[in-house]
Formats: sequence, C-alpha cells, structure tokens
Amino acid sequence: VYEIVSTSYGERFTVNNGTSANFTTYFRANIPTGYSNLYFFNESLPLDRDVFFVAQPLAPSTNLTSGWTGGDPGDGFLNVSTYDITGEAGRYGYWRILSTSPNMINDLRLWTGSAWERNVELRAGDTTQIRVYVGAGFTGSVVNITVYEPDGSEWMTTSAVADGSGYATTTTFSLPGSTAPAGDWMVQAHTNNVGTGSEWTSVGFFKRGFKVVHASALTLTYPDDAVGTMVTNVTYGDLLLIITEVEDTDSSILVPGGVLTFTWVLGTDTFDDSGNGEYTKVVDTSLLPGKGAYVMTLNWSHSSFDDASAALTINVNYPATLTSPEYPGIEGPVGDAQTFTVDFSNTNGTGITGADVTCNWTNPYTITPQGSGLYQFQLDTTGMPIGEYPVEITARNSFVEPQTLVMYVQVREIYNSIKYSANELSIPLGEAESFLLTWTDTDHNTPIQGSASSITCNWTDFHQSGDVNYTVVETSPGVYNITIYTKSDDPLTGPDKITVTFNIEKFNYQNHTFDVGVEIRKRNTLFVLDEPIGQTPYGSTITVLVFYQDTDLRVGIANDTGEVRITVSTPDLSSLTFSCADSSYGAGHYNISIPSDQWGSIGWKDLTIFIEWVGAVDKFYSQTILTSVRVTGTDTDIFLEQAPSATYYQDSFSFSIVYYDMVSSIRITNSSGHVFLVITPLDAGHLVTQSDFTVYESGTTPGTYYFSLDSSLFPSTDTFRFELAFQWEKGASPLYENQTIVVSLVVLDRPTYIDYAPVPSTPYGELAEYTFSFIDTLTSSKIENSSQLLISINEPGVVFTVLYNGSTREFTLFIDTATLGGIGTHTLHLNVTYVGAPFYATVPSQSFSVTVILRSTQLSHEPFVPGQWGNNVTIEFIYTDVVAGTTSGMTGTLTLSISASMYRVTPLGNGHYSVELNTTAFASDGVYSLTATIVHSNPNYATGVETFDFSILKRSTQLGYDSPDPAPYMSNVTFTVTYTDDSTGRGIAGASVTVTGNGTSALVLDTNYWVTYLGAGQYLIEVDTTALGAPGPYLLTVSVTYSGQPYYLSASRDLLARVTERTTQILITKTPGDTPFQENIVFRFKYQDFLLGTKISITKSDITLTHGPSQTVIASGDYTLNEYSDYYEIIFNSTILNPAALVTGHEIQMTIDTGAGAPYYMSRSITTTATTVERSTQILFPLVAET
Repeated sequence: VYEIVSTSYGERFTVNNGTSANFTTYFRANIPTGYSNLYFFNESLPLDRDVFFVAQPLAPSTNLTSGWTGGDPGDGFLNVSTYDITGEAGRYGYWRILSTSPNMINDLRLWTGSAWERNVELRAGDTTQIRVYVGAGFTGSVVNITVYEPDGSEWMTTSAVADGSGYATTTTFSLPGSTAPAGDWMVQAHTNNVGTGSEWTSVGFFKRGFKVVHASALTLTYPDDAVGTMVTNVTYGDLLLIITEVEDTDSSILVPGGVLTFTWVLGTDTFDDSGNGEYTKVVDTSLLPGKGAYVMTLNWSHSSFDDASAALTINVNYPATLTSPEYPGIEGPVGDAQTFTVDFSNTNGTGITGADVTCNWTNPYTITPQGSGLYQFQLDTTGMPIGEYPVEITARNSFVEPQTLVMYVQVREIYNSIKYSANELSIPLGEAESFLLTWTDTDHNTPIQGSASSITCNWTDFHQSGDVNYTVVETSPGVYNITIYTKSDDPLTGPDKITVTFNIEKFNYQNHTFDVGVEIRKRNTLFVLDEPIGQTPYGSTITVLVFYQDTDLRVGIANDTGEVRITVSTPDLSSLTFSCADSSYGAGHYNISIPSDQWGSIGWKDLTIFIEWVGAVDKFYSQTILTSVRVTGTDTDIFLEQAPSATYYQDSFSFSIVYYDMVSSIRITNSSGHVFLVITPLDAGHLVTQSDFTVYESGTTPGTYYFSLDSSLFPSTDTFRFELAFQWEKGASPLYENQTIVVSLVVLDRPTYIDYAPVPSTPYGELAEYTFSFIDTLTSSKIENSSQLLISINEPGVVFTVLYNGSTREFTLFIDTATLGGIGTHTLHLNVTYVGAPFYATVPSQSFSVTVILRSTQLSHEPFVPGQWGNNVTIEFIYTDVVAGTTSGMTGTLTLSISASMYRVTPLGNGHYSVELNTTAFASDGVYSLTATIVHSNPNYATGVETFDFSILKRSTQLGYDSPDPAPYMSNVTFTVTYTDDSTGRGIAGASVTVTGNGTSALVLDTNYWVTYLGAGQYLIEVDTTALGAPGPYLLTVSVTYSGQPYYLSASRDLLARVTERTTQILITKTPGDTPFQENIVFRFKYQDFLLGTKISITKSDITLTHGPSQTVIASGDYTLNEYSDYYEIIFNSTILNPAALVTGHEIQMTIDTGAGAPYYMSRSITTTATTVERSTQILFPLVAET
C-alpha cells in the first residue's frame, strides 16, 4: 500500500498493488451570511475520477443518496446542493468525499533474456531489465523502481521515464551470485501523473515478485572416513552420525532452510536442519537386517536453489574379537617352529571362518585354519637372531570389523641341562680323578653330542706348559668323562679346597658354569686286625695280626724301606714288651708278639696299636687300633638249680644257684672266703637292691646258694631282671674265672572277675543302669572302691557316670542312651582296672547289653485364625517329648499333607514351629482336612502326627470412590471407584462393575454408562446424564464382583450424582465504542455452549436488553437482532440511551435465557458500555483558481 501525505495537494489517497487508487477529499463549506438556503458547491475532478461517497459534516460516515450530481468518470465535476441535503447547522464544515481513480501502472514485467515475463525465475549471474507499462496517456511520467532482497532490504533503486508507448524500461542490470542472494525477490514501482505536466491527480503503484535461483552442492563432512570417498564403515548396532553441508556455489556460503531427504533400506526420512547450512542425522544400525553394504541416496531441495544429490555407502560390519589362548606371547628355541592359535570370532562368540588372516613375521610362516574361527600360525625361526619379536596379526572378513592382535614371539637360545657326578674331587697326590658330565638338550630331550671342546676349565693354572692337566672324553652320546690330573710334587691342599671353574659354552645354547672343589691330599689308609685276637692262657704269648693298606690304590703298605713304624701300649703298664715281623699274608701284613704274664693277672687287657709312615715325604695317613685281649685262668660255670617261678603280688620269690669248677668238676664253696657276690638290678623303676635279698649257702651241699625276696618290694607287676655276679678274689689260687647269671623275677597281678545284673530296657536319652561287683578271685571278696580303681567302656563316645555303694560294695554305671547310636540292643564292653598295689588284675572287655527304645512324642498346634484365599496363614505347632514332659530340644522336620512348595516351616526353638501356609494350595475357599507330620532330627524319637481342619475364607476387599463432580446435562457424570485387596492394599483388576440408579432410564453397560479400567484397581465410570434426567440429584449404586481366583468378596457403594444445567457464555466481539449522537449503536456478541464452544441459536424472545443504572428495558421493537454464522449483532439508535444529551460509559445490560427443557442451558448476563460523541462537521470552500 502506498499512501501520500495527507496535506499534499489537498487530497489523501491510498493505493494497493495493481488496483484502483482510493481518494479522500474534504471540502470545507464556509457559507457567507444570507446564503445558507442557497449554498451549493461544485468541485472540478479529473475525468477518470469516480465519486462513490458524499457525506455531510455532521454525519461523515453516512453516504448521501441524493443532493449531489456528477462525479462519474468523464464528468469532470461534482456538484453538491447543501440546501437540499440538510439544515443550516449541518451545512457548515468539512464535507467528506470518497472517490476512486484507475491505477496508472497496468503491468510490470522482467526480461528473461528472450522475452518479457511476469513470472520470472532468474539465476545467479543473469542480466535482466524491468519494464513498467503506464499507458500512452502518461508518457513522460517518471516511474520510481525499487528492488528488494529476500530479507526485505533494499538491493537497488532506479527510475525510468515512460516512453511514447507508455513503457518505462530500466537499463540492464546483473545479479551476481556474491551480492544477489537466492530467494524470493520483490520489485516495486510507483509513479504519478506529475511528469505529464499536470497536477497530481492520478497515481500508480505495482509490486511483482520474482525468484533468483543459485546452484548448490551437497558435501559430506562426517563421518571422517567418508569425506571424499562417500563410503563409511560402522559397527552393527552403533549409532551413526552423518553430517552434510549444502553450499551455495554461486556465493560460496552454506545454505540452511532446505530439505534433505534420504532413502535406503529402512525407508525414507529427512535430515535435521542445524540452521547454519549443516544437516545432521543419526541412524541406528541395530534396525538393519544385518551386516552388509547399504546405499543411502541423499537428495536436497530448496525453492531457491538447484537440487543436490549424493549417495553414501554404509558398510555395516559386525563387531569381532581377535584373541589367542597363548596371549601375550610364546617362546621357543631358535631353529624350532613356534606355533600359536588365534580365535577370530563375532562378539556373540561365533567363530569367523574363511577369514583373511596375516601377520608381519619376516621369516616363512604358515597358517592352518582349524575351524570355528581358529587359525594356527607356525613361524619358522631358522637363522633368526635371539630376541623378542612383536608380531602383529591382522584378521579380516567381509563386513566384519578388522581386528589386530600383537603377539610377542621370543626366539631364545636352546635350553639344556647338565648333570655332573661330583662337585668335589679328593685326589691322592700324584694321581688323577674323574667325574661324569651329562649334557642334555631339554627342549628336544636329546643328548648334546660332539661338544667336548665346549667344555673347558681353569685347572691349567697349576701346572707348567706341556703337562697333562685335564681331559674331556665323550664316552657315550651326551656323556663326557672329565679327568683331573695331579703331579707327585703338587702341594697338598689345606683346609680350603682348590676351586676349579668349568664353563659350558656352545653357540645358540644356554651356557652353564659350575665349580668343582679339588683336594690334593695324602693317601688314605686302612689299619685293621687281620683276625680277632684269641684268648691266651696266662703265661703264653699273645699274637696280634694287623694289615696296613693304601685304600686309594687298594694295596698293602710294605716296610721295604723301613719307613713303617708300629708302637704297642697298654694303660695297665708303663712299658710293654712286644716284637713285630712281616706276615706271610703279603705286603702290609704284620705279626705282633706280646708275652701274656707281663700283667701278673688274668682278665681283659686293653691294647693300643699305632702305625705311621716315617719317611721323608708324608705320603700316608697314620692309623690306630684300640683292641683288647683276654688272659684266661681256671674255667668255671654258673647255673640255676631251682629257677624262680612267677609270683602273685604280695607273695615271695625263692630260687638257688650253683657256682661250679669246670676243671675239677666240683661246686665252689665260700668256706675260704674268696667268693664275692654282687647283685645288680638291670631294670630301673624300683628300689630293690642286694640288701633286700636273703642269701645263704647250703650247709649240706656247699657251693649251692639259696635266695629269697618279698614281691611286695616291687612297685608294679612286671618282670624284673637282676645280674648275680660270683667273683673270685684276684690273685688267689687257683685263679677261678668270674661268672655272672641274669635272673628274671615275674610279679603277677592278683586275679579278679566281674559279678553283674542285666540292664532293663531304657527310653532313648534316659540313663540305663548297670550294677556290678569287682571280685578278688584269690579271696572271693568284693574289692572296695578306690582312687586307684579305673572304670571305662571300650565303645568310643559312650557317656556314663559311676556311683559306688559302700555298704554293698557295688558299682552302678548310669549310661546316657543318647550316646549309644540309636534304638536297639547295644553290646558294651566294660573295663575295670586297678592301678598300683595290690595290683588287682584288669577285667578287660566284660560284655553286657543295653536295650534302647524310642522316646514317646506328641504333636499339637496352637489355635489360629482362618485365612483368606491367597493370604498366608501362620500356625504354631508344638512338638513335645512325652517322656520328659518338655518341648526343649525337640527338633525335627515338619511336613504337611500338601505340596512342599505351598508352605514354609520356621523353627522357633524348644519344640515350637511356625508354619506359614500358602492358601493357594487349595482350589478355592472352604474347609479342608490337613495332616501334619514331624520326624525328629534324632531318629531315636517317635514321629509326631496330627490331623486337623483348615478353613479358607474369601479375600476381604474395600471399595473406595471419588465423589463425582456435578455434570452438565448431555455430558457424562464421571467418577472413579477403587477396588482393592484389603490385605495387600493392591488394586484388583478384572472385576465386573455394575451401576444402577434412580434416573428416568435404566442404566445399561456400554449403552448409557461405561466402565474403563485405569490400573491399580481404579475403574473410571461414565454415566450419560441424559439417562438420569433433568438437572438435579440422583442416587447411583455401584456394585463390584469378581469371579475365580483369588476369590475376592463383592462390594458395593451408594453415591450421589448431580446433573446441572449446561454452562453458557456471552463473548462481546465488538463493543459499541464511541457513536456519533443520533447514529446507531452497534455491538456484536457470541452466545456459546461453554463446554462445546458451539453457537446456541436464540431469538429476541430469549433476550432481555436493558440500560443505565436502573436497567431500563429496551423493547424488542427498539433494536434489531441480526444473526450471522458464528455471532449475533444488535443495533439500536443511540438516542435510546439519552435522547437529549451525550452519554459516557453508559452501561448496557443483556440477559439471555433460553428457558426450561433440554438441553437445559444456563442463563447468562453481560454488561457493556457505550459512549455517544458529537457529530463531525466541516466547511468546504471551492478551489480558488489561479489569478
């Protein structure tokens, strides 16, 4: 719209694009005195002017239908006879005149390069012109042209002059891509007729849009691997972000606002426009059918740009793993093939077969598929330097993510081991010593052969060049004999041996070093008796045969050089006479002769024989023999004539001994006083000595000696040995030999036995009583109790106590039958032991029987409350030991005669058990018979059984509700009821809900009431108010029932529903506003059903219209009610409000009441205000011509 300034040229006009111009002209009538009844005015108009509206000053909005002429196109004038139109007061002021004039611009076109077109689409870089047609009648008019960019900013202004044909054409101009953005452009042209040499009486205004189109390019910027390639790889199941940019290639800027669609296997979708020329999309590859190559076709469109397209290939790969059981690496000896296995699998564990598996091993290698995704690598290490090599394994397969794994392969020296037979060598001076070394390749378990040169040592430091120091000789595969040589002039080693270090070194083999200690020593010798020294009678010569041997060479040491010396001594004499000579036995054997009468007595004589090498070179070790020789006298004997017999404790031993001369065959008597007796105890643990024996020589048989001893002197019953030595006085003739004899005295326990009574049968856990007496067999008397008396039972684990009755000398064993191992007859074995004097004999394993019977029990239960079906019922059972009359310690396994999964038993202790029973074990509510059985954890208790009745009730319920809100007629009364399990508080689903009421119609489900389950036990109930009746209260009864498990109780509720009138509203859509006095007041309003927003049909009979503080009624005949499609209009004259004065903010009240009856609309009132204003006037003067 183009509007001229209102003061320009005395007129005001508006013009729209390509349509006629609308002129508003005010003619001021200023009538001279005396002309009021004659005044008219005549106004000159352009010939194309068309007047369609003339209004007097006091009613500028009312078109006069008479009193004026002219004003049509071609008339060129307008004549207004004011005296015919209005009275004097209404003639003065501005008369309002409205007229139209054709738009000067008939058309506007742009040059396309080949033609002038109205609908033009130009491209960046195009050249065009604008041509405006005003007609030949306006030749010379100047047309101002403005070109606007798509954002509304001014891009170019220019002007053109209409030529003789009426065309105003601009010069050509171009649309560079850098400055002329793509989009919808606008060219606007306006002109007037001033340029034709006349006054401004016509105007032209025209706008036309055109489009500038740019070229575009679609570029992918993410994922990175797809940039430039349009191919990307993604793991199946991952989200893939795709980012593209659309560039205006004519201006090198990014273009937002387009639509980028893509089509692929999952269908068609669009990218998100980021608003900066980037378009993004995230696709979920888990929606794809599987791995593979998927082509996504991209198409971008924009109304101002060329379409752009591209294709993105998405390789969807399954994720995979590449592992090895030998990870992180393997190792092996150089030259051997090293093997490892890799596992190429999908992440779900499925092996990938047929894969391309390679590694970067520089030596030859082979790969052998093992199946199920396993691949075995065999690497050749021949010629490889020893070291660790990282080997990168790569596994590929179609549409599987490539995987790499680095394994570390250690090529090492060959492991081997050595074993040597000695770590020390003791070498006799001038001799050699050898040991064996076994050298084994442990990697291959083979001997290392031909490597004697690889075994060296440092023994050469001790000898001169050219000496034989050591040798290494392979005696069998991998076994090397190493010999160390010494010389006769080598120095002997001291306390420390010589350490010889051996080195085992072979290329590519593990090296070894070990030390052998070498001792250079004197030769070992042996000095022994050739044979034992025989007894020698007193006065004869003692002969001793000895042997002196070099044990290193196993040869005797002869005395050819006189360097062997023998010395003999005895502790009894300060000097001993002896002689030595070589023996006929050979080298190293010597005979030594010693006179036996040098001691002057008989008996054993100790000899020390010492031999040594006394040569200049100390070659042999000296040795000593410590020995004895017996010089014998007159031969004797000793024997028991009456041997001692085994004796019960408290009895005495008796025996006799004979001391006998074997030469003269006579008994040796002690009449001369030369016989001495020595009695020596041979056993410890008693205090019996020689003084306790009674000894005397027989008077009738001299040489016979009698002995007696009280057995009570011994502290125990056992065997006691004594050595009795008969000794002849030293030097007394006839030099009898001493004799000894060992006598064993056996002390016996006193014999005993057990006298007992049978044990009566006893309940398990009670004490069985076993009564017995301990009898001394020798005296037949009962043995009293004593701290020395021990009573035990052989059977392990049997617990008992002992009670002694001193008056009857009887013992009673109270045996705990719980320790006997169960019910039945048990044979026990009694041990009675008396420790110490008088050593009564132990009665071992005296058998007796104990019969154990079951303990009587009883099972009962506490009273319990019947439970609801589906609830758990807890019953307390009591398990009683009838024998003891207690429940303490009564443990066992309690079961019921139903499925074990339907109840749970909790021991409460002391024979009480809580049983939690699941009532769903039963088909429905009712009374059932149950049997409870308890088996004691100890099988020695009797099983308890009880049968009882069990009642199951239906489940208690609660029915709550939310009171329904009042509901307008023709809507639904809506409320919710909540049906809950009273025990759990949880809502109950699946119930049947019935609604009845006292309305005008019967309530029928899904016809005039509906039930919808909302969850959590809530049911939404909707009742059609038309079924209830006219507005008012109604009683509704809601009944809820449930069939089947878990057998809920039915419930019902009464509630009050209220039907109300339908709410209405009055909306003033046009207020009366300011109305010139005497003009019509007009206001518009909508009368609607508030709930539905729909129009309510009304007539004047439904309306009460009043005004003012006193609400004066406006009669139906004083106003007009007009009905339109969605609103009403009321018109009445403003003088109704006040016929004589103006009013300000005068209230107008309106009440609408459609009356009783369906649909029972609620009456509604509203107030608006009106203001009356002065009527407008004007005075117009005719135009004054130029003078």
